Amino acid sequence: MYGRIGSMSAAPGRRNDPIALLTGAVSDMPGCLSYVVAKDANQENAVWITEVWDSKESHDASLSSPSVTKAISAGPPPANPEARKPARALVSAVFENLQDMNVDELVEEFGVTREQVRAVLAFAAHSAEAPAPRP
Repeated sequence: MYGRIGSMSAAPGRRNDPIALLTGAVSDMPGCLSYVVAKDANQENAVWITEVWDSKESHDASLSSPSVTKAISAGPPPANPEARKPARALVSAVFENLQDMNVDELVEEFGVTREQVRAVLAFAAHSAEAPAPRP
């Protein structure tokens, strides 16, 4: 299993464009277990994307989908792509190791907090309640 939490900034006043493109792309993404696109409550141009995949390979393959490519290009380039890595690492660490490690071991091994682990698990539980639409 592979998970990601990321964000993007849409062009000013155009936040609904990438949201429509991304949510429309869900039906043709093999291996996608959950895909949630949401508006940031505090930043008017920000969009959050939370994804759960059956594998990293399925996720990587989705990036070549025309609808995903178009959605990504609808926003300005990120000011600092490195800023997204901590969220990706956190989600990946939890999903990839929770089967073999308890929460205390995750906290110690990856330098995350119990609250961060709890947030990832809460997201996963919420996502399981509302699966991505399928054709």
